Amino acid sequence: MKRKFISVILSGAIITSTAASVMAQDYVVKKGDTLCSIARNFNTTYQVLAEINNIENPNLIFPNQVLKTAETAQVMPSKDKTEEVLSVNNDNGNIILNSIDTKFSETVMDKLASLGDNPDVGNRSSGSKAERQAADYLFNTMKEIGLSNVTEDKFTADTWSFEKARIYTSDDEYISLGGYATTLVSDMEDTEIVYGGRGTADDLKDLDVKDKLVLIEIDQHNDWWINHPAYQAYLKGAKAVVAYNNSGYAQCDDTTIGVQDICGPDYAPALGTNKEGFEKLKKLIDENNGAAKVKLDVKSVVTKDGSSQNLWGEIPGKSDETIMIIAHYDGYFHSAFDDASGAATVMGIAKAVIDSGYKPEKTIRFVFHGAEEWGKSGVEYDWAKGAYEQITNVHPEWAKDAFALLNIDGMYAITGQKDYALATVTELRDYTEEAISDVIKKYPDYSVIVKSPTSTGTEDFSYSQAGVPAIVASDVEFEDSSYDQNIYHSTMDSKLYGFNPEVFKMVHEIFTTLLFD
Repeated sequence: MKRKFISVILSGAIITSTAASVMAQDYVVKKGDTLCSIARNFNTTYQVLAEINNIENPNLIFPNQVLKTAETAQVMPSKDKTEEVLSVNNDNGNIILNSIDTKFSETVMDKLASLGDNPDVGNRSSGSKAERQAADYLFNTMKEIGLSNVTEDKFTADTWSFEKARIYTSDDEYISLGGYATTLVSDMEDTEIVYGGRGTADDLKDLDVKDKLVLIEIDQHNDWWINHPAYQAYLKGAKAVVAYNNSGYAQCDDTTIGVQDICGPDYAPALGTNKEGFEKLKKLIDENNGAAKVKLDVKSVVTKDGSSQNLWGEIPGKSDETIMIIAHYDGYFHSAFDDASGAATVMGIAKAVIDSGYKPEKTIRFVFHGAEEWGKSGVEYDWAKGAYEQITNVHPEWAKDAFALLNIDGMYAITGQKDYALATVTELRDYTEEAISDVIKKYPDYSVIVKSPTSTGTEDFSYSQAGVPAIVASDVEFEDSSYDQNIYHSTMDSKLYGFNPEVFKMVHEIFTTLLFD
């Protein structure tokens, strides 16, 4: 028997109580009011209030503004008059889908993407200043939209601050670098840089790299991870490797810098460059008999056993049984898509449910994890630290009442991508395909496949290990993914690459439907 994934049924049932018209009333806006909070007080929706008051921007009202509250508004059925609050506004959806405001979500995405420790390239990593700023913003936004039990949970994690990284080839010319989670501090230090091929033991065997930078070119997708050449250079006494992805990841253009989690010790330093920087440095090395003089200005610091934080809030249901919807808010570079867009979608869905006025059957918990991209030094599995700590050590009791989990860390709304995927536990695959079918029909230009099982590469894995089944925004195969090939963990993870509002809306609708179908 298939276990239905239900928070509240929104269609295909009979409403036991109809909405009743009420007499028009006026309301004077007070400081701290929002259109949403006023709507809840008058048993209506913010969309109705915006319409009858000719308000173009529902997020913009003023103290002492006089609002009509019920000229054509209707009172929502009260809890004691109906077993389920049900409504279908049109042939394709329900009042919650119609409450989705992707402009609000996009504002959240833009704010998170604007935060970064390094003025050249961004970066909001585990325990960093930028991650802290992002956490504060999300915490306050959860309170503003009306979530209950808004909480910050601190947990132990290794932290990484990446404040600057440049190689100066002259007094006024420099190359900006990306960072790996390693420790390297150098204040305009004179050094040399040499070319180390692919960074293998054979490449470095006869090369003098002692206290020097080693320029390498690698393909982390098809060959080997950065930790191998970084450690090989460390064993030979190098200051650091400077790696260029010559294939695989970060192939958007010649200016794209790409990095990955280090999966190794912090004392074997690594930095990242793009094709443009690589070619400039390689030419300089060749012109100077194999060793070019440069200045290194970098501050990349890993600290063991620091702290990061997870954030969460709830929409209480009629039972303690809980559906969790999660995303992470840390990221490499400015990471507008991975995963600012996911965090923004989670927040947007939370706002839509609150604005709709529905009381769900099950409690819905919205969780934002820190330290997802990296949070543990010197280990192979160094990502998803926040999720692991949350369900394993901070709130292991969550697993007891958990019905299911949705993870929005994928299906990124980039220009040009047409093929998308969801991953799910096998038991929920048929349900997932059926549930999203009507949404997908609204977007004929895109395909969304459902596959199983889920993977170990995303945050839901730790929850799955605790017994919580998951549905996840996933990836198509690498060769079919513009995101993975061009902008994953790179400086092009930005709206500059191209943002598709239609896909952004589609993802909102898919996960809202999964939550409530």
